[in-house]
Amino acid sequence: MDGDLPTEDFHLISSCPCWAYTSQCSRTLKRRLIEAFYARNNWGSTLTTTNAEFVDYAQPHAWLLTAENLHSQALRVYESFGNTTISHVMPGGTGRTWDQSNRVMFLLAGFALENLIKSFLVYENPTWIENGRLSNQLRSHSLTKLAEKSTLLPYKVRGRVTLETLEDGLESWARYPCALTAVKTKEQLTFNPVLWDAYLKVSHSYTSKLIKLLRKEWDGPHGFNGRYEIDGGFFSFRPPMPKKHRTKR
Repeated sequence: MDGDLPTEDFHLISSCPCWAYTSQCSRTLKRRLIEAFYARNNWGSTLTTTNAEFVDYAQPHAWLLTAENLHSQALRVYESFGNTTISHVMPGGTGRTWDQSNRVMFLLAGFALENLIKSFLVYENPTWIENGRLSNQLRSHSLTKLAEKSTLLPYKVRGRVTLETLEDGLESWARYPCALTAVKTKEQLTFNPVLWDAYLKVSHSYTSKLIKLLRKEWDGPHGFNGRYEIDGGFFSFRPPMPKKHRTKR
């Protein structure tokens, strides 16, 4: 994130203090300041993205890289598992204990797999990112439904339980403390060593195949064409959580 922030003598908010505290700054001035920030960072002088540029943002390799970002953060959280636990103690001494990072693990692992699956879907269906918008076919967080749309996705049968488990969190309790109603509200599941190991196997299977696919020429909409070579460490994998990291029940 450091590279995204203004440095040296350029300070976006302090250049126009009223932007942060009042409504005196005009929209035009705000836009000029934002464009100046983009131009300073060599991001172009305009905020408008063309349909062709959008393809570069949404092509299969971009989804794969985003998945890698999420996975790398999941590894960091994994390393801290067991450092902070929360116990709900009820009358009589009964209750449950869970790790503070439990929800975060479901989000990071779930969204990493979602991005990997969408990489497959865009690879198979280039028209789903044409005309400057994502197809409705991609606008879902349901891992199982997204996976069903792919003909190239590996590990479909053996990985379904993992997708179902992570999907349960993505669509409800992993993002919010409760659902809209009592009927839809669920108790959060525990991200245990078995689930961690299963996630690693599924993500490794997806990533290995994607890397092979992306080495071939891929033709996208609006004249986009490219192939990608990935060398070195990518989607690092580690063994299941050691006993000291396991969440108590």
